[in-house]
Amino acid sequence: MKTVYVDVLLVLNFIINYFLLLAANQVCGRNNRRTRLLLASFAGAFFALSIFLPPMGQGLQLLCKGIASVAMVRLANPWNGWPEFFKEWAAMLLVTFLFGGALLALRLTAAPASMVYHNGIAYFSISPLVLLTNITLSYIILTLAQRLGGSFHITSGVYDVQLQLFDQTINLRAFLDTGNTLTEPFSGLPVVVGGVEQLRPILPQDVVEAALALGDKPVPGLRYVPFSSVGGSGLLLAVKGQLLRVYLAEGPAEIENFYVAINPNNIGDQQYQLLLSSSLMQTKKETVRV
Repeated sequence: MKTVYVDVLLVLNFIINYFLLLAANQVCGRNNRRTRLLLASFAGAFFALSIFLPPMGQGLQLLCKGIASVAMVRLANPWNGWPEFFKEWAAMLLVTFLFGGALLALRLTAAPASMVYHNGIAYFSISPLVLLTNITLSYIILTLAQRLGGSFHITSGVYDVQLQLFDQTINLRAFLDTGNTLTEPFSGLPVVVGGVEQLRPILPQDVVEAALALGDKPVPGLRYVPFSSVGGSGLLLAVKGQLLRVYLAEGPAEIENFYVAINPNNIGDQQYQLLLSSSLMQTKKETVRV
């Protein structure tokens, strides 16, 4: 077998894993934190060391790749239950099979002289300096494009958020459902929904009582937002939010023009406590800072 350098092997597979995870995120509509993707890519890169093992049969190769993909998906994504996990794993398998097919086509038609393919692992002899230079340039170009664009990308998934309301701040986990387009009817501003008990630390007592239908007097600044769901429809008490900071992979996005609807019941479970609207991500560019 041709000479294989461990450092180049690990770095090359780390980069491949990272882009495979990014592609799987796009397929699933996820936008996970970059640190999780980096950790998963780093862990997955060590499976590439199987290139030094004796030849393995197809069945054993598939088993190893299956274990690697499960580990990477679990590290890259927050736990949202088995259905979501299998969806994320299926997306990872899909992009991995596509990538494997591309490598096979390259190997059969125009494989470079330095290419090694053993036990399902691909290796190219690349100078570490050239590899590092290309990685650095790619990172700089992507970062500049994001900054100059002044935009951000968010898809379905669970995010860490910081909510400011009544001059009080609370840190929560929030779930974004791209099918949810809840807005305040008069202003057209997007609406996030939280349970009264989940938001109680930053809510005045009169607002809590109004949300629980315990108060008889109207509270200034509150509005009613109509909603419709599988469980039924109705009205929710809502108040103008001050600041919502959503922590994205490319950095925190700060949203200023929105309403917070207060549900008498809790929202979500231990995985999240706030429900975001896809309309939240369609606010005008000047209202969002990344």
